[in-house]
Amino acid sequence: MINKQEILNNLYFQFDSKTVLRGQNYYKSGFVKSCDTKIDEDGDIIINSLVDGTFLYSQDILIDGDNYSIDGDCSCPVGYNCKHVAAAIFQYLANPMEITVKGKNSYESWLNKLTLQEEKQEIR
Repeated sequence: MINKQEILNNLYFQFDSKTVLRGQNYYKSGFVKSCDTKIDEDGDIIINSLVDGTFLYSQDILIDGDNYSIDGDCSCPVGYNCKHVAAAIFQYLANPMEITVKGKNSYESWLNKLTLQEEKQEIR
């Protein structure tokens, strides 16, 4: 289960307050143009996003599934854990979008597990 409060705590811990505030303003102003999210096999959250600024910048964000540390690369001049990364994280926290696990959405993954469990019980 993803702990959004821990992600928010780490955002405030790992970023300076001015960056967080500017990222939140970018999010609220609708500057996040896309935010694709998935969870990898290790439980890490991967966010690929586009945030408008002086130019349209792309972000590749990894949120560790164990300790929720944030590693966010951006194509802007700052380059790392910037206001654009913060904006994308606020977008994710507000609307986690469809999450995929190994190429399937979470509903399909859950349904496949349920089907496999039922099949195992029938074999017994």
